[in-house]
Amino acid sequence: MPVRTLLGLALLLQVPALLLLGRATDIGTFYLVGALYTLFYGAVMPLVPAQAAVNFGGKAIGAIFGAINVAYIIGTIIGPLAAGALFDISGNYLGFFTAAAVALALAALLSLRLRRTPKEAPSP
Repeated sequence: MPVRTLLGLALLLQVPALLLLGRATDIGTFYLVGALYTLFYGAVMPLVPAQAAVNFGGKAIGAIFGAINVAYIIGTIIGPLAAGALFDISGNYLGFFTAAAVALALAALLSLRLRRTPKEAPSP
């Protein structure tokens, strides 16, 4: 199975967990849904550098994965601030988790459209 298919599936499996997390009303549901989301998130983590290697080759994987991690870091800074702002406005986190689920669904669909780039030129 291609890495892009596994990546798309792992991303897609996070979507219902986020939608349920936004509606969790008791601590048991919160922990259950949080555990499911974490499981699928953990599946995504090794697939991202694997897909980057498929698309760009291994020669520049360090720089490429570094750039990907910068995007993750920006998200971990902005995400909680945005969630807090939406909570202050609406009194709940449903809007934030719904937006995150939509973003994950879009990422899943885009990952399925990834194609291998041309082979790297041989080193001289």
